[in-house]
Amino acid sequence: MIGLWWMETIKLVFRKRWLAVFPAFSLVAFLNTDYLLGYQLNYQIQNYQLHVNIWDGVIGTFFNHLYFRFVILLLFVFLVADTVIGDIASNWVWLTLNRCSNRYQWWTAKVASVFTAGLIYTLLGMVIVFFVSLLTLPYETSFSRFATNPPSFFITLGTYVIPPGTNPFVFCAKLVLYTAFAISIFALIPVTLSLILRKAYLVPMIPFGWLILSHFLNSNRTYFQIDLIPRLVYGAYFYSRVAQSLSFPTSLLYLSLVGIGLWFLGAYILSRTDF
Repeated sequence: MIGLWWMETIKLVFRKRWLAVFPAFSLVAFLNTDYLLGYQLNYQIQNYQLHVNIWDGVIGTFFNHLYFRFVILLLFVFLVADTVIGDIASNWVWLTLNRCSNRYQWWTAKVASVFTAGLIYTLLGMVIVFFVSLLTLPYETSFSRFATNPPSFFITLGTYVIPPGTNPFVFCAKLVLYTAFAISIFALIPVTLSLILRKAYLVPMIPFGWLILSHFLNSNRTYFQIDLIPRLVYGAYFYSRVAQSLSFPTSLLYLSLVGIGLWFLGAYILSRTDF
C-alpha cells in the first residue's frame, strides 16, 4: 500500500506542468507586495506610518480571495484533476490494479497521492512567496503592526487581524497544513467525477464554474454559509468582525465529511465500473 501511494505521488508530482507553480506564485506574491507598498507610500504622503514586513507579503498572498481562488486553487485543480483519466488513457490503471488486492486499495492510494501533492504544492508555494516578498519587504521575526493592529480604514474593509504575540513560523506551518488539506479536498471533487465523466476537458470546467458562481454569490449570506469554497481560505478565520465570519472547527468538520464522502463515492463507483 505504501509503495503504491509513493508511486502514485511520484507520477502525479513529477510532471512538466508543475513548472507552472513557479511563475504563478511569483505573480501573486508580486501583486500582493506591490499592493502593500502602494498603501504604505500613500500613508507616508499623509505623514502616517504603515508598518509592514515580509509576513504581510506571505499571509496576504494566501489570504487574498481572488489570488487564492483563481490562481492558487485553480492551478492545483489543473495539476491533479486528470490523475485518473490519464491512467485510464495510458492503460496504467491495468498495471496498478493487478498489484492491488482490491480496487479500494488503488483508490485509497490515489486519494492519498492527491493529499500529498497538495502538501508539496502548498509548501513549495509558501517558499516561493516568501522569497519573492523578501525582495521588497523587510524581514522580521514577528508579525507587523499592520497584521496585528491594522488601521481603522483596513478594518472597515474587512482585512485580517492576527492575534498579537503569534509566532509567524508556527502560524505559517498551520497555514500550509490547512491549505494543503482544503485544496486537496476540493481537488478530489473533479478527481472523483472523472471516474464517471472521463473527459479531460470537461472535468476541470466543473470546479471553474463553481468558483465563478461562488464569487458572484459571495454576498448572499445563506449561500456563503453552505458554500465549501470560502472555507478553503485559512484567512477566513482571521478577518475583522465587520467581515462575514466562519467557524474553524465547523469548517474542519465540513471539509472532513466532504473528503470522507468523496472516498466512499469513488469506492462505490469503482465497484460498478469496468475499466
